[in-house]
Amino acid sequence: MGTKDDIKVIVVGGGGAGLCASIAAIEAGAADVTLLEKTSKLGGDTILSGHIISAGGTPLQKQAGIEDTPHQYLIDLLNGGRFASDIILAATLVQNGPMAWEWLSEHGCQFPGPEALHVQHDHMLARSVKLGPPGMLALKQAAEDRGVKILLDSPAQSLMLAGGRVAGVVVEKDGQTTEYPADAVVLTTGGFGRNKEMINTYCPKFNEAVSWNSLGITGDGIRLAQAAGADLVQMDAFRVIQSGADVRMKVLHPTYLLAQIRALGGILVAPDGRRFYDEMGRSFEMVYAAMECGPFYFLIFDAKMATPSQWLPEDTFEKQMEAAVADGMVVMQADTLDGLADQMGAPNLAQTVEQWNADVATGEDTAYGRKESLAPIIEPPFYAIRYKPAIVQTLGGLRINSQAQVLDASGRPIPGLYAAGQVTGGVHGADYIGGSALLETAVYGIIAGRQAIADA
Repeated sequence: MGTKDDIKVIVVGGGGAGLCASIAAIEAGAADVTLLEKTSKLGGDTILSGHIISAGGTPLQKQAGIEDTPHQYLIDLLNGGRFASDIILAATLVQNGPMAWEWLSEHGCQFPGPEALHVQHDHMLARSVKLGPPGMLALKQAAEDRGVKILLDSPAQSLMLAGGRVAGVVVEKDGQTTEYPADAVVLTTGGFGRNKEMINTYCPKFNEAVSWNSLGITGDGIRLAQAAGADLVQMDAFRVIQSGADVRMKVLHPTYLLAQIRALGGILVAPDGRRFYDEMGRSFEMVYAAMECGPFYFLIFDAKMATPSQWLPEDTFEKQMEAAVADGMVVMQADTLDGLADQMGAPNLAQTVEQWNADVATGEDTAYGRKESLAPIIEPPFYAIRYKPAIVQTLGGLRINSQAQVLDASGRPIPGLYAAGQVTGGVHGADYIGGSALLETAVYGIIAGRQAIADA
């Protein structure tokens, strides 16, 4: 282990959390920080986040006249996560939110003005903004300016162990194995949304789900840390949404299509043609209800609902719908409900739609109490689009404490090992609220980098 003036830190994973950890470590006094990224570019899931971040009690809110506090944010965070969060991790996240915003701004991230604050799902107040291009990847310049060595195409194969602590990383590149000794290792490799084997092990009901994660999100950090004795937490917790189109989808953006058609009165049915939930309810709950019925589900609608909109422009809508129908595997069309049911293999469809139409006529959904967007499905042709749930983020992972130290099964920190971001579990609970995932990468990335030096 090095002295305070020659500390070496290895950060594994080049997304937002990795960049934050690298900068924080070198600013805290590390003499040498190397960031290893297994793919050919930085970003990971951070690129796919939309660069939206939220926090409670920020100066931007004060400028907008919005009274908010980290405590109010915590209430929304716990509620959104079904009160399954580790309360200490959640509290640490929200308490450090304003600090993280200031830190990101100081290191090159572009925050908009107060007029850009908006209310995201599960928030009671406007506390979310979209970072200006290139989002959190603006930190790459700050990292390089401070001397962080960034190595791409450098997949970590194992952790080095010596003297009862993590002592570096072994990388295999182009058939060559290289050891990178270090006083501390920070894992920021993301979750396991692209690892079918892990999904089948920890939550098999999502084995057929579509993954919206970047290609490198395959659980590497979890595997590395487990070999060093790390404990795992909440591995069956996923952020899932109902708008993941089947992989053969050829129709316009499935997210927008699903949202538009439900708003016009479309319904969702299981493979047998029965409804299974209030279509206008929470995405998280709807998807879990769907998965109790089978690996996929259908959006049902009629001709009057198959219309262009601001999301689905007229110049491409009809052509793409026709192409999807011609595909036959994902989008089906028929002049009768019985004909549509035959294509779907859904014997209960006609009865389901008949009951739905009867409920619409009385203004009361007798099956699930849906209150919004009640409209009959009566005008041929009739359509069915097959959907699968989409994994946005795996919420389980390495057990950490509020100092981002990775813990073993006894709850003791593993010397020299830290983690931040999606590779960890416990922060969000059963779901996350808008902008909190990106906030987590910043808050815990900063904490991990600083703590690695404090412990050295």
